[in-house]
Amino acid sequence: MSEASTALWNKFDELNSKIVSGLTTVKDMNAYFKQRAQGLENYGKNLTGLCKQPPGAGVFTKEPPVTKEATTLKEALLADQVLGLALGEFLIEMSTKITDDVFKVLETFVKEKETARKKFETDGRKFTKQANDAKTQANRAKDTYLKACKDYETAREAKENAPSDAKNIKTLENRENQTKTKMDKAEEDYKNAVEKFNTIQESNFKENLPTVLNGLQEIEQQRYETL
Repeated sequence: MSEASTALWNKFDELNSKIVSGLTTVKDMNAYFKQRAQGLENYGKNLTGLCKQPPGAGVFTKEPPVTKEATTLKEALLADQVLGLALGEFLIEMSTKITDDVFKVLETFVKEKETARKKFETDGRKFTKQANDAKTQANRAKDTYLKACKDYETAREAKENAPSDAKNIKTLENRENQTKTKMDKAEEDYKNAVEKFNTIQESNFKENLPTVLNGLQEIEQQRYETL
C-alpha cells in the first residue's frame, strides 16, 4: 500500500474531487486545442484558396507597357503567391498534427480515465457506505446496551431495596430477570456490531480503499505524464 493510500484511505471524497478537477482541466485544454486546430485549418484553407488565384488578373493580362517596375511587381506577386501557398499548406498540416497528436490523444485519455474514475468512485462510495452503516449500527447497539444496563440496575436496586416480605417481590424478581436477559442480549448485539465494523474497517484499510485510492492516484499520474 502506497504512502498516499495510507494517508488518504479515509479521505476518498477529497481525492476523488481532485481527480474530477484534473480531468476537467484536461477537457478544457482539449477544447482549446480543438478550436486552435480548427482556426489554423480555416486560415490555411482560406490562404491557399486565395493564393491559387493568378496574381495580377486584370493588370498583367492587359498587355501594359513592359517596364522594369511592372516586371518586378509581377515577380514579387508570384513569389508571394508561392509563399502564401506554402504557408497555407503548413497551417493545414499543423492543424492535422494538433488534431491527431494532441486533441484525439487527450480526448481518448479523458474518455478512458473518466470511465475508470467512475468505477473507482462507485467502489469507493460503496466501501465507505458499508463502513459508515456499520459504524451507525454499532453506535445504535451501544446506546441500546447502555439503556439495557441502566434498566437492569434500576430493576436490581428496586428488588434489593424492597422488603423480603413485600407483596410485589415476585414481580420485582421477574423484572430483574427480564432486564438482565435484555442486557445480556444487548451486550452480545453490541459486541457483534463492533466486530462487524472492525472487520469492514480492516478490509477497507488493507485492501478495498487502497485499491481505489491507488487507482485514482494512477489516473492523476497518467494525466501529468500525458500532458
